[in-house]
Amino acid sequence: LIATYAVDWTLDRMPVVDRNILRLGAYELIWVDGTPDAVVLDEAVQLAKEFSTDESPSFVNGLLGRLKDLKPSLRRDEA
Repeated sequence: LIATYAVDWTLDRMPVVDRNILRLGAYELIWVDGTPDAVVLDEAVQLAKEFSTDESPSFVNGLLGRLKDLKPSLRRDEA
């Protein structure tokens, strides 16, 4: 899922921390209904700020924001 929507980025090019933050965020966005989407994005960005590169917060925010917008179709496709 992440590789599909990470335009011009391959998984092996991403820092390991970013991949794991994105995995957690994507799961929480798509499958966990108890946490508001804005909170998921904010927490993921905060993790990227603390544990990854200077460019990572905007990358994480952009990719998870895209997944948030696609959430209805992603849930329908995976169900």
